[in-house]
Amino acid sequence: MPYTYKDLTYIRTALQVYEAKLVTVEYDDCEDNEFSEIQDDIQYLQRLLALTDKEIKTLENSGPSLNPV
Repeated sequence: MPYTYKDLTYIRTALQVYEAKLVTVEYDDCEDNEFSEIQDDIQYLQRLLALTDKEIKTLENSGPSLNPV
């Protein structure tokens, strides 16, 4: 089942908030390779955000639909 526009905008906002929180983590606040894992998570979130933005733009450019949600 495809996501609706409302779903995608909610997902995008949640990803943005989570990414904003992760980028505030300092190296000195982490143990062992935890900082590296956080950096990997940030990159993964950025890819998810790009995909989500692409899906949102596709929906915005497709115009109205008569299909039920």
